[in-house]
Amino acid sequence: MEQSDVVISKKQAQIFARAIYKNVSAYIQTHQEEYEQFLLEEKGADANDEDQSTHRSKGL
Repeated sequence: MEQSDVVISKKQAQIFARAIYKNVSAYIQTHQEEYEQFLLEEKGADANDEDQSTHRSKGL
């Protein structure tokens, strides 16, 4: 299946973004503990990525 380009107006993009934000915000409020755990895991993953990138050989 071929992917086609979709063009939307700035107003449509704002409506879409607000709808996504509203849903994500509601989920975070309902699952605050789970979200905080996710943030901690992401922070740890970012630290691991930084640690690994500093130890790469120059050949890579």
